[in-house]
Amino acid sequence: KTDVKPEIRFRSRHLSGDASADEVLQHNTWDDIEWTAEEVAAAEAVIGSQSSRAPPDAAELGASAWDGHYAVNMRNYHDRHYLYNEFPCLHPQARESAEPITVLETGCGAGNAMLPLLALDPSARVLGCDVSGRAIALVNERLAREAL
Repeated sequence: KTDVKPEIRFRSRHLSGDASADEVLQHNTWDDIEWTAEEVAAAEAVIGSQSSRAPPDAAELGASAWDGHYAVNMRNYHDRHYLYNEFPCLHPQARESAEPITVLETGCGAGNAMLPLLALDPSARVLGCDVSGRAIALVNERLAREAL
């Protein structure tokens, strides 16, 4: 048998079409809804039934997996030249200014996208981040080897 659905409650507060950004950010979507005692009890029961042990550290698990990956798969990685193909403004000949650029690549891996960019434009400042310490070590080794 299907349970009876809870009563539908409509929000009574609506922002006008000309509401400012500050006005919109002052309100939570559901801050005008009052919870019944039964809803509070049900929410507390769900929270109480959840495990109290801490979840595994996702960054640590991810780093470990990627470290293992780079330990055995380096021959599968080749330089990629898509950054300045996809973003022509990164190419030194396409830039309007002679000012050096700064690029941040998150999840840079072994540097196969950012290092060709740096080789093309040695004045660029390229920052790479990755959860894998092994990947970062590979980037640093290549930077030293190629004097980039």
